[in-house]
Amino acid sequence: GADRPTPLAGANLDRYMLGRQLFDACAACHGFDGRGMQGQAPPLADSPLATGPQSRAVRVLLQGLQGPIEREGTLYDLQMPAAPFARDEEIAALLTYIRRGFGNDADPVTPETVAGVRAETADRATPWTEAELLDIP
Repeated sequence: GADRPTPLAGANLDRYMLGRQLFDACAACHGFDGRGMQGQAPPLADSPLATGPQSRAVRVLLQGLQGPIEREGTLYDLQMPAAPFARDEEIAALLTYIRRGFGNDADPVTPETVAGVRAETADRATPWTEAELLDIP
């Protein structure tokens, strides 16, 4: 059978549950099922930005995302604002939910990871493009 992700427990499970609540702020564009909304926002299921290296996803939530991206044959030319949450714990929770929800099985995100990326990108004043994010290892 296919490898299954390690079940969430302890702080990671708590983060997932908090992220599930926080996702309501994202669902208007990404849909409650994470399948995206035609012409508004791409799906989060199997999203390379959501499930790839954690630092990419953190950057999207901290500074936003702009410009065209293509998913499943659909082009989205979008302007996604930074997440409306200020605390590292909230960003980590939201990303843990996204990275483990919608059929995704990526590792959870910790507040320490968010804090590190926040420090690295403190001077960033504009949203990221997908091309910029994909250049980040």
